[in-house]
Amino acid sequence: MKSWKEYIVPEIEWLEENRVRIVLRVEDQELGTLYFEKAKRGWNRKPILQNGWACVEAKVEGLYVYGGDSITPKEIVAWCQELIKNVNLKETIDNNHNQDGPNEFGIGPHEGNE
Repeated sequence: MKSWKEYIVPEIEWLEENRVRIVLRVEDQELGTLYFEKAKRGWNRKPILQNGWACVEAKVEGLYVYGGDSITPKEIVAWCQELIKNVNLKETIDNNHNQDGPNEFGIGPHEGNE
């Protein structure tokens, strides 16, 4: 049996530098929308890390209708946080490879074997 993650398609939209909206869909049907903000210095509640993303608003009733008891709010938030982290990592790597010289880590631009 497939996991609910295999059926749901996330659409990530950057609203601002530190604010993200994720719309979760199955085919053309919207099942939920979650808003995340990058943790700020004043936020000191655990388990939010200073470089983490916190869910500040969510409407996910459609996920419960679709997934039943197999989906929990904690799983949805954790999955979306992982998606944001992976998108941030990919953008950082892409940006570093598009530079003319080495980045702050001493890694130079991508050079092909052509």
